Amino acid sequence: MKKYTLLLLVLFGMFMLTGCSSGPGKVVERFFQAIEAGEITEAIGYLSSGAVQSLGEDKWRALLSQGTADIEADGGLDKIDIISEEVTGETAEVEVEFTYGNGNQDSDTVDLIEEDGDWKIHVDPYSK
Repeated sequence: MKKYTLLLLVLFGMFMLTGCSSGPGKVVERFFQAIEAGEITEAIGYLSSGAVQSLGEDKWRALLSQGTADIEADGGLDKIDIISEEVTGETAEVEVEFTYGNGNQDSDTVDLIEEDGDWKIHVDPYSK
């Protein structure tokens, strides 16, 4: 009986860790970490299909590569803070604050949508 209880506890713990690691805030954090690391293909994977189609993958690669250079010029990302996360059905809004290695700070609000059970960053590059 103890073996089954332990197994259930381990499986529950794994489920909770997996569920918590894939929320909108975590997706935003991983997206910016991927950009900082120059992992552009990974970063594109966090974008919604509509966002990718809006510019095309090649233009996204160029934009995100520029983001890598910009982050590097500011001394890298020292800290990414998720300030708030608001989920409404299949959409979410995450407010994030960045602290760079040179001490500069910046903030942004990131919109996400749920696609096939995964949270994806949904951005209209023409809106900013």
